[in-house]
Amino acid sequence: MANYQQQQQTEGDTVFVGNLSFDTTEETLRSFLEAAGSVQRIKVLVHRDTQRPKGQAIVTFDNVEAATKAISELNGSDVDGRQVTLRVFS
Repeated sequence: MANYQQQQQTEGDTVFVGNLSFDTTEETLRSFLEAAGSVQRIKVLVHRDTQRPKGQAIVTFDNVEAATKAISELNGSDVDGRQVTLRVFS
């Protein structure tokens, strides 16, 4: 039961980031997103055959509030010349 409650508490702290430049690094993305709150983990998605970036990332924030703030305040912002999209990851 405790494990289930822990999962419930962290639900919604993960954000999908799309329309990233293929040149955007994890460091650049972290710097951009930390304006909303502390970032726990970033996974830049790569194509499994070529290992090249897909222009997408999955980001886990320390809490739901930071994730919500990132979506509301940073969605549509420019990162490396691209207008990025942020939404709740499900």
